[in-house]
Amino acid sequence: MTAEPIGFPTRRLSAWRRYGARWRRTGKEIVAIVVLFFTAVIGFSVCVALVPAGIGLLPLFPVGVFLLAAGLCVALATGAADLRLLEWAGLPHIQRTVRSSRPGFAGWLRSTLGSARNWAMVGYVVLPQFALAAVSFIVLTTLIGIGAGGVSWTFWRSSVHGGNVGLEWLLHRWPGADRPALEGIIYVMLGLAFLAVLPYVTRGLLWAQWQLARTMLGDSQRRTDAH
Repeated sequence: MTAEPIGFPTRRLSAWRRYGARWRRTGKEIVAIVVLFFTAVIGFSVCVALVPAGIGLLPLFPVGVFLLAAGLCVALATGAADLRLLEWAGLPHIQRTVRSSRPGFAGWLRSTLGSARNWAMVGYVVLPQFALAAVSFIVLTTLIGIGAGGVSWTFWRSSVHGGNVGLEWLLHRWPGADRPALEGIIYVMLGLAFLAVLPYVTRGLLWAQWQLARTMLGDSQRRTDAH
């Protein structure tokens, strides 16, 4: 009999502990993905409505300027919320750009409308953040839906077309088998497989959003200095 290498049980136990640690973070990551989607929808909707309207109404001072400033403020609030949410979910801190402010309302208005960082925030909210947040939300809900639906198949199969759905092309290969039982086993195994990879998928989706936020919202000068 071949002896197990020294340290093998420890490595195996360590792998299970790491997997358990991933699951302990998964709840926060799911909440973060869902909230990021809703902040993306709100930020996108408001910015798409206010910023073009403000630009178009700039000749009608001060209406256009105020609309434009409001859109920029919503973009800033959305980006700030995203950064805090990503950090709350356990991702590394992203260095913020220090905002320069000028005294008085007119100074605030000039620093708000004249800041390249603020306009980069609008670009972040209007296209890439909204698209990535929507894709992440769809992937998450699909994964959880398939996983939970597969695991609970035995409880609801009788309510769907008599309990035989979607696997006829596979089940007819075993004519003598107990088809309901075989179908239940396949669906449960499929559901468990989808749920097993859930911690890796949620982490990957959040890392993608973190990379986007770091690239578009982080302080590029500080990143350069750090290297």
